[in-house]
Amino acid sequence: MLLRNPMRSSLIIWAVLVSGCAAGWIQNPSSTTRNLVEDLKLEGYVCKAKWSAIECRQEKPYEKKAPKICTSEKGCVEQPGELITNVYSIEQDAYGIPAVRQWVESEPAPN
Repeated sequence: MLLRNPMRSSLIIWAVLVSGCAAGWIQNPSSTTRNLVEDLKLEGYVCKAKWSAIECRQEKPYEKKAPKICTSEKGCVEQPGELITNVYSIEQDAYGIPAVRQWVESEPAPN
C-alpha cells in the first residue's frame, strides 16, 4: 500500500506539469489564432479548450435530408435524414501559426 501512494502522487504531479506545458499557448494565443477562434464564434460555433487544442463545434447542426424513395405501389416514402455538425480543432505552433483540422460528425435526425 505504501508503494501505491507515492506512485499515485507522482502520476498526479506529472499530469499537472504536462497539462500546464501542453496547453500554455491556449491562455495566450497569437493574434492570428485568436482572430480565427473569434471568427468561428461569430459564425455560430462554440469553442472550448481541450488538452492541447481549441475545439470549435457548430452549435446548431444542419439537417441533411435524404431523397424520398418513390414507387408505383407506395408512392413517395420519406427517408430518415442526418444531423451534420462541423468541428474544427485548432493547434498553434511555436511561431504562433494556427494549424486547423476539420471533420464532420453525423447522427440520425429525429423523426
